[in-house]
Amino acid sequence: MDKKNNSFIAFLEGLTTLMIMLVIIQTFLEDFSIVIGGSYQSLHLIKLSAFIFDFYFTIEFFSRLINAIIKKEAAHYFLKRGGWIDFLASIPLLLLVSGPYLLVSVMDIQTAGVASLTTFSMIKLIKAVRVARILRLLRVLKIFGAIKNTDSKMAQRHVNYILTMIILIVISYSFASNLLQQLNFANSPANDVIKEYKRTTEAVGLLFEKNENLESTIKIITADYPEILSIQFKQKEIFKTNKFTDYESDYISKHNNDVIYHITPKSNPDVSINYYLNSIRIFESTNTVYNFVLIILLVLAILLIYTRHFALTISDPIFVMRNGFEKLNYTLAVKIPASYSEDDIFKLSDDFNKKWLPAKVRKLEEKNNVTSKLSLDDVFGKK
Repeated sequence: MDKKNNSFIAFLEGLTTLMIMLVIIQTFLEDFSIVIGGSYQSLHLIKLSAFIFDFYFTIEFFSRLINAIIKKEAAHYFLKRGGWIDFLASIPLLLLVSGPYLLVSVMDIQTAGVASLTTFSMIKLIKAVRVARILRLLRVLKIFGAIKNTDSKMAQRHVNYILTMIILIVISYSFASNLLQQLNFANSPANDVIKEYKRTTEAVGLLFEKNENLESTIKIITADYPEILSIQFKQKEIFKTNKFTDYESDYISKHNNDVIYHITPKSNPDVSINYYLNSIRIFESTNTVYNFVLIILLVLAILLIYTRHFALTISDPIFVMRNGFEKLNYTLAVKIPASYSEDDIFKLSDDFNKKWLPAKVRKLEEKNNVTSKLSLDDVFGKK
């Protein structure tokens, strides 16, 4: 029975690791497909797959939380064992991102709550929240190799702290930047584009109010602004672009807040123009991809560079000294790099090499009443 349970637990851990890797790839592809101008069909499938991942991780979070509550370790799980990461990378994403998308695109459900989450303002903030999926990378750091002394819980904990701070700083910066831009406390190219659209729409409204050669005005304005999808005048559609396929038009109509910006000018309420936000989408997705790549590069740098340094200067000396204290026949000396000889850990190591280790060797020689094959010269590498 125990073997079956252990096998099942191992299977679940392996499945979770696979799902984490896949959701990280999915998060990258969602924005990357927009940057490279991928089709709406592929983007739709990528976004739908996010629901599967978010639903799975939500179930996983609740199962871990319930198990921790049963063991009376809920606080320890949430604060010390990454429960807060499991939470941030599951429930908020399911409720704010993938869930509403599924309701709109598959079930064609449009409620006030869903509509509020799919407004242009909310979408900009939610895009920053999606990067929280990268936090799950902390669960699978061992895949990348990392620390030479893998038994060192201290080393793993230190590296995890550093990586967590790095990822949180990048995500927090991205979210705060989007929030400040949305509140108009900071400028952005996206806001500049929207302002330009508003100025253009006001000018069109004035021209339409004079009712002077509307057909010519439409040709000029749509040539200058190919982002214009449609123009309505006195509740009649007088222009509609034909550059989209039926599938693309259907996608845009369902997710109009994501790709369309509707403006009615104050100068003429009878006019309304719908703009295609593709340039803004590309700009924001490019920023998200940059943040994603930045996080991955920082994580790899920590794993490939800092962890080796940590092993050399912290965990390896402790490993050697601990074994020297605990194991009777373990008589290896700590290797002390000249460039780090003034570090506290290597001052302690020097005392270990020159005081404890020789005393240990003498004790071994006295106990065996024979001359040890391992001399002090051998210990310190002298010839």
